[in-house]
Amino acid sequence: MATIDIQIREARSGDAAAISAAHNAAWQNVYSGIIPGMTLNRMIARRDLTWWKKAIGNGGNIRVLVFGEDIAGYASIRRNFRGGYRVMGEICELYLKPEYQGTGLGGRLFLETLKAVRRKYGSGCIVWALRQNDRACSFYRHMGGKEVAVSVDRFDGVALEKVAFVWD
Repeated sequence: MATIDIQIREARSGDAAAISAAHNAAWQNVYSGIIPGMTLNRMIARRDLTWWKKAIGNGGNIRVLVFGEDIAGYASIRRNFRGGYRVMGEICELYLKPEYQGTGLGGRLFLETLKAVRRKYGSGCIVWALRQNDRACSFYRHMGGKEVAVSVDRFDGVALEKVAFVWD
């Protein structure tokens, strides 16, 4: 029986097309029916190959989860710029292609990304998720996140709540 290599590493410039494909598939899967269709399509289109190359090249703090030879998902981190929370780092995005969701790989990517946040920014991490994204909210609760705040984002006039989860 062959084993499949799974690794989580910093994104490289040659990963841009695969990350873009993972982003497009994940966002269509997750946000269809939540974010209005035309808005969602515009948001996805903004993250084209050029955008990803630039993000990686600018030290975008992007990690990829590689399953075999396929980039199955990605995560990005940054310093937390929102006041009122005693955390220094933020996981901005954490997405897997639909075919990899529910396999445990998201948990592996999350834990490795959380370690990277703590190494780079010190203790504490915050993640925001749309409340209507039940899967993400359940995932972050399962990973030990504490709900600390609610905010609202507007998409073409549609108000959607987002929830902040914190890890100390």
